Amino acid sequence: MERKYLGICAGLMSGVLWGIPFVAPLILQNFTPLDITFGRFVFFGLIGLLFIPRLNYVWKSLDRKSKIELLFLSSIGFWVYTLLLTFGIQHSDGVLASLIIGMIPLTITIFSRPKLTPSLIIGIVVLLFGFSCLFSPESISIQTLRKYSSGILVLLVALFMWTIFAIRFARFAALRQHIKSFDLSSIIGVINLFFIIPVYFISGNNLQNIIQSPLLGKFILVCLALGVGASWLANIFWAYCSKVCSSTICGALMVSETVFGCLYSLCYYHRMPSPYELVAIISLFIGMICVIKSQKHV
Repeated sequence: MERKYLGICAGLMSGVLWGIPFVAPLILQNFTPLDITFGRFVFFGLIGLLFIPRLNYVWKSLDRKSKIELLFLSSIGFWVYTLLLTFGIQHSDGVLASLIIGMIPLTITIFSRPKLTPSLIIGIVVLLFGFSCLFSPESISIQTLRKYSSGILVLLVALFMWTIFAIRFARFAALRQHIKSFDLSSIIGVINLFFIIPVYFISGNNLQNIIQSPLLGKFILVCLALGVGASWLANIFWAYCSKVCSSTICGALMVSETVFGCLYSLCYYHRMPSPYELVAIISLFIGMICVIKSQKHV
């Protein structure tokens, strides 16, 4: 039971760090989504390369099926997801994006085949109430939906992809307890580095545009926070959480990503949460606790 509590704390820490990507594209508005994705995963991958001899040993210990699964998960959960998320944020706004992606706790909870209990039902109802507050007319108008339609569509695709990732990654980590969370995160970082470099240059992007930008310093600092904090470190926490907690609990813990993504975006816009948003945040935390308690013996 003590490991499960540590896993819950680790999952919460992942959410705190995963809130960063919701505000990063707003800070780096002068850079393209692919520029930001490239910068993030270069730093993520460089950390992994520091431990390449160790990672090579771990990689060779995996069978072919495990390697293919890890390549797949590294794509839908990281560089492809981040590219879609960044595009969606820049074509909507950070708060709206955090609300849509924030539905991940609900989608994972529903699709992870949880143990059905009264507490779980109450938790889902409270989560639904919280999201209904966030998607109230005051928060999102018809005009807003029309204005940001392309961004919203991309964010919904990202939501679907990360739901699949979270459930399959939890299963992958749980069945491979011999792989340390540190190694799993570092391997994923290296895989993403090998993917993002060719994708970036094949797409026709020019690295000189980043290097010659007067905002290069800001770009490096933000991408460092994304690569080291929101990727490498957050994934170490998440890998540990996935090993010791069920997919349903992991999904509920994603509420912290929603809340902190929203809070970071509100700080960027220099405004307080609306009454709807405040009620939603409180409801989401209550719903998260109910879901976690409902699965305490799982």
